[in-house]
Amino acid sequence: MGVRLILFSPRNFSIRLYDGLKGEGVDVSALAGYLLATFGLDVSMKDDFWSSHLDRKESLALELANIRVLSSTENELNDDPLEAEIDFEKRRLERPSIKSGGIFYDATRLMSLYWEMIPKEGRKSNVCHLILTRELFGTWDKDDLRWHARTLMLGYPCLVSTSGIVEAPAKPPEFYQMMNAGEDIASLKEKMGGLFIDYGDKRMTEVLKGYCAQAVFYAMTRQAFCDDPGCRLFNAHWQVEMIYAQIGGPYEFCEKHAGMIRKLKAAT
Repeated sequence: MGVRLILFSPRNFSIRLYDGLKGEGVDVSALAGYLLATFGLDVSMKDDFWSSHLDRKESLALELANIRVLSSTENELNDDPLEAEIDFEKRRLERPSIKSGGIFYDATRLMSLYWEMIPKEGRKSNVCHLILTRELFGTWDKDDLRWHARTLMLGYPCLVSTSGIVEAPAKPPEFYQMMNAGEDIASLKEKMGGLFIDYGDKRMTEVLKGYCAQAVFYAMTRQAFCDDPGCRLFNAHWQVEMIYAQIGGPYEFCEKHAGMIRKLKAAT
């Protein structure tokens, strides 16, 4: 059953991994090595995505400012950005290590913007463009009428966000209860830090491995998630679920997906 799910021959499939995480303490070389060892696919590492498009920084800065989300409860974007907002985006394009300061982007529009920047000769269905970023992005939920942060956006290209890993999966209920009761957030993080991933967390590289694997599975099979909470491909909605799937589970991949990986590697 597994081989029929593979859309591309592993021999003709490749991964391009873009490092937008300078200064985050993430070992991107380890991520590239993990993908190579896990899937047996060709992996090439690229610099921060925007660094090769600085000749268009004026228009890119405007477009990035345009796709900022203004309110978590309003389905509208920043159609008329301030000059200061555009200037800030210019600085971030020139110096990717600048923190975004909680800026929230429309994930669909951001993904489209990235895709437009990829040269036409690189827009191939058998190439997984995997962009690692600190940008926080999300999608609008028509059911509860609010924006939700995402850890990753699957499509062309695939986006994986360290800020999303911190902000998207919910922390333990006790964290919010104590925070609402007035307890200092820094104190809460010190007490409960092991129960969730935070900025600068030494576990971030390990967690990113699973999200990169989800992107590769999606690119090759159009499937990304697993129902098994112990599998790295599990779609976690809580921090405790994410940590279990990526770090504390009894195995790396469930039997089904481990079998698919074995067949993939055997075909390379």
